[in-house]
Amino acid sequence: MRSYDTLVEVDQSDWIGELLAAEPSETWGQWKIRHFVNYIDGGGGYWESVDRAAP
Repeated sequence: MRSYDTLVEVDQSDWIGELLAAEPSETWGQWKIRHFVNYIDGGGGYWESVDRAAP
C-alpha cells in the first residue's frame, strides 16, 4: 500500500473484529468503529488508530 503521509481507512480490519468480539453486549451496535493507518515515510514508520462514532 503506498499512502505515505496520508491517512487511510482499513476496510476489513482484524483489529476491529477483535474489539467487536470483546465489546459488552449492552453496548453492541451503539458505535461505528473505524480503523485508520498513517504511513509516515518509506522506511516503514506508521501509526494506527481506532476511532468510534455514533452510527
